[in-house]
Amino acid sequence: MRTNSHNLWVLFFLFEVLIGRALAIRFRWPWQREGKLPIISINSKIGTIDQYIEKYDLLVKPGYQKDKDFRQKVEAALKKVAAPPQALNIYAVESSFLGCVAFEVATEQGSRDAISKVRNKFKNKLSKPVLVLSDPYAIDIYGDDIYESWEDAPWTIPESEAIPRSFSSGSDPHSGAAMWETSGDLGLDLGLSSPPPPRYLRLRDPNHQKENRRSPASAFNIDQVPVVADWYSGGLPEMRQISQPPGLYEDQVAEFGQLADAFWNYKEGGKGQVVYVLDNGLDHLHQELADVEFGDWIMAGYFPTDEKGGRRISPNQPTHATMVTSKVAGRTLGAAREAKIIPVLFDSGRTDIGNSAFIAIIDGFAKIYDHIRRVNSRSNCIVNVSLILTPEHWQDLFLWNRVGFGDPREIMEHYRKAMYYILEELNLLRNAILVLSAGNEDGTEIDGFPANFGGDSKFSKRTVVVGGTDLDGHNYYQEAHFVRVWAPAANLSLPCDPSGPGFGERFMSRRRDLCEPRFGTSFAAPMVTGVLATMLSAGVPIDKVISHMYSLAYPRVKGGRKVLYNGISTSQWHW
Repeated sequence: MRTNSHNLWVLFFLFEVLIGRALAIRFRWPWQREGKLPIISINSKIGTIDQYIEKYDLLVKPGYQKDKDFRQKVEAALKKVAAPPQALNIYAVESSFLGCVAFEVATEQGSRDAISKVRNKFKNKLSKPVLVLSDPYAIDIYGDDIYESWEDAPWTIPESEAIPRSFSSGSDPHSGAAMWETSGDLGLDLGLSSPPPPRYLRLRDPNHQKENRRSPASAFNIDQVPVVADWYSGGLPEMRQISQPPGLYEDQVAEFGQLADAFWNYKEGGKGQVVYVLDNGLDHLHQELADVEFGDWIMAGYFPTDEKGGRRISPNQPTHATMVTSKVAGRTLGAAREAKIIPVLFDSGRTDIGNSAFIAIIDGFAKIYDHIRRVNSRSNCIVNVSLILTPEHWQDLFLWNRVGFGDPREIMEHYRKAMYYILEELNLLRNAILVLSAGNEDGTEIDGFPANFGGDSKFSKRTVVVGGTDLDGHNYYQEAHFVRVWAPAANLSLPCDPSGPGFGERFMSRRRDLCEPRFGTSFAAPMVTGVLATMLSAGVPIDKVISHMYSLAYPRVKGGRKVLYNGISTSQWHW
């Protein structure tokens, strides 16, 4: 009896295991099925005992950056006011070669007086503290929350609203926008279901060579470097424009036929060159970046990968770095497709560019400087900076610090001096070039930094400030007397946001997940960066490449600005 009972229990156990397992496989909760995960709401602040904190910046005054004894004393004093765990809530913005330029400390609420006392102990060496974050009261000048915008991050988008990244053709069911028709041949597909792009005239500039068959690159013998034609990229006016030699487009079509419709580039454009992209919001899995060689990832700033940020995507600028990188090395949109890209990401996800990100940007420059000297001292390096800090970006800081912590001009000057100190040293490196966007105010003088550093004589040889034009070649954005090259910055095609085309946009190519129209000198600067990298890889010396690039730029229309040109002449065109 006992044996039969035992056997029944064994059979029941086996039945329960087998049938239960089968049912568990067949019937799962919705988020257990392949490709779906539950959206988990995260509210805690990693590394602190309280979600609600204040953050303060204290910048080191010039001349004291390398004082190690001073730094130790400041850190010891800050530990007494930092939120626990204190070791994680004090951050020194420093370079191994240049010293410490600033401190950032996270405290519990109501620490203004305590921070002021720390500063008063070192008032000859530290700036007045700057309040950059106050969690429970964080509102911008328009009265809207700005710190909890992370809900728009790509991983929080419902599956029903997400736009899958695929190589399928057809019309988009979500946006209703017409997409480019595809032939199935990536080499021939120019997406001509929409009207063909206008044929912009390339007027001859009398200051340039009159015979465009003669290679302007012959001074460095790079006219013998193999070149390739990309007809897909050539279907985009902004790409075709930067490789179009001086002269009338119609004349070139009559003589060379389809060759005039291609984007011409050096065969191994950018090979062996290193490009640092200081930005935020990089989706390195986007298909436009599928062939890009990424090097080290540099994370700048305080808690750079906290729970509201992320290594891959920034919620505040979900694709800005993706778009910028695509204009340097993208498979469709880039010139330097063989360059190595070093992403330098500064957005933690808790603040936008106008607040706590200021110190992270400075930290990014310090980390770039160290990385060049330690890792890439024997490589040509270009640092692309597609951002500009204008007075508008400082409004929140001015409001929060208007009582007792200094006037607006004083606050801006502290940050400006810290950034200037690092970039001045960067300009002294023999193997580095700095490329800066001019800014996006319509037709006004450049009023923000680091772009306005370009007017300083110390930055004239190794810094390029890039203006933006419309597709005809007229200036579209900010400029100054020291801007000597422009690139297309209006009606551009760029990688789409994770959720698809934004307001007023459409798919330019669903096949490659590109959207249009997009605007900004943020994307003119990396076009110059990419062309500089291709010139370097073709053999132009780094101490000559900027002047060479300036000499090739020419106006596309009468009265227009000098627009970027890569120097490949019609004598190099071939099938």
